[in-house]
Amino acid sequence: MTKNFIILVLLKITLFAQCSSSFLHNISLSLPETRDYVEALSPCKQWPYNNDLTIVVLTYPQVGTTAENLENGLLDYDVYTLVYNTKKDKIVQKLYEKGRYSSDAVVLESMTIDTARYDLTKTQRAFGISAHYIGSSHVNPMEIHELSLYLPQDKSLLPVLKDYPTLHNGGEWDGMCAGEFELVTSSLSLSSSEHHGLFDLTVYQKNIFTQVLQKETCIETVHKPQKTRFILVYDGTHYQEK
Repeated sequence: MTKNFIILVLLKITLFAQCSSSFLHNISLSLPETRDYVEALSPCKQWPYNNDLTIVVLTYPQVGTTAENLENGLLDYDVYTLVYNTKKDKIVQKLYEKGRYSSDAVVLESMTIDTARYDLTKTQRAFGISAHYIGSSHVNPMEIHELSLYLPQDKSLLPVLKDYPTLHNGGEWDGMCAGEFELVTSSLSLSSSEHHGLFDLTVYQKNIFTQVLQKETCIETVHKPQKTRFILVYDGTHYQEK
């Protein structure tokens, strides 16, 4: 067994321990909550930007949510977003958002933490939270991914980008063959220009339209992708399309 292999195994064990169920449970005990958080919607990830920091999202059903609504995914969620310093063993940034996510006909299926290099200033890096929704209609299928960006500020977190659609995949069909579908994907990159102290974000968007016709057999036509590019600028509160 090589030295590098041993180091890799120990690193994986450490990362798992940082985001284990007991780790999340212990953090939840430090919050003013008597509710149980939803484990499937409470992601955790070490921040490569600083290995001492771990990003944690704890998602709670709003007060008054019935067991039936929770089972069917028909509810609103309150969310704590935290940055935890494992070296100092304490929460260093915290943000509570009441009614942050809504789940109904389009169900909040999962959430992930995005630790790409969102260097919004020369010295400050944000992180992202991506919410993934799935539609419940068979003849109107839909999948949506929405990205939010949070910038650490003293002991809190500043939400600078809220629910920006990075994927929208949906359409309408007859349940057998014929239908029309549209896939829109967006990726973000940093610009050298800035507004109100934060770099602009360049959005590259691709739109793919697909049509399926039923004759003797199902005939699928995928149209040429339409590509667009535009800029998001920070207005002092949130990023907005320029």
